[in-house]
Amino acid sequence: MFNSYHQYKPGLELQDYVECIWIWKSDRDVFSLPQRLIPGGRMELMFNLADPMHWMVGNDCAQKFNQSAILMGQRDKIFYVQQKGRAEIAGIRFKPGGLSAFSKSYAKEFLNLVLPAEFVFGKGINDCLAQIAESDSDVYRVLTLEKFLVSLFKSESKHWKFINPAVEYIRNTPGQISIAALCEDQNTYYKKLERSFLECVGYTPKSYNRIVRFNQALRLLYKGKKSLTEIGYDCDYFDQSHFIKDFHLFTGTSPSQFVKESNYVAEFLVKNQPV
Repeated sequence: MFNSYHQYKPGLELQDYVECIWIWKSDRDVFSLPQRLIPGGRMELMFNLADPMHWMVGNDCAQKFNQSAILMGQRDKIFYVQQKGRAEIAGIRFKPGGLSAFSKSYAKEFLNLVLPAEFVFGKGINDCLAQIAESDSDVYRVLTLEKFLVSLFKSESKHWKFINPAVEYIRNTPGQISIAALCEDQNTYYKKLERSFLECVGYTPKSYNRIVRFNQALRLLYKGKKSLTEIGYDCDYFDQSHFIKDFHLFTGTSPSQFVKESNYVAEFLVKNQPV
């Protein structure tokens, strides 16, 4: 059985906006059962190069995408993905707010959506898909994706230099800072911060902070060295009930049930990407 996942650092001109370019290959039925995709605060542009993929948001009906380019928007609820057969996917993981350098659409429009990427980037993205589908070289695929992104660059959003430090502040202190303190640090008022976040990141600052904190808690859970009570305390949850509420929202189940189940993709991604 063959299963591989590689992340590639983007070129210098893309590093402010793109976290990584990644390629996943597997001849195993990794996705034969619905796999959880836990909200991580970013958008992903994905090129499916193998068998059809089925996406489901919460309890909604599944969407089917054949060999295609899709944009998965930022999420504040659990997603599921299923693919029976061979998997081969090339992806671009944008940093929070990073899509704003390549599209004039407001990020809030993509919350909890999976949609054909041509709706956002135009039909030229189908040419990019065809090029990487024809090649077996990961290096060629990465360079082709980088070239495509550079061709899309539209200059930073007017909010970027304001939003980027705020995003980093939250990522470095998840759950440990009040939004009022964040506004004071950024020398702004909440409504301005909220508008900028919704336009660039797609969340309110409070929602983004909540997702980052939960991912921190999930990492601690996977390490298996602390109790749920200790994890909740370490991640500054007000009480255990707030932690359990977030757990249900972002994973679709309880902590005790989650650790019993096989969550291969969720565990893999949480361990292999910063939030």
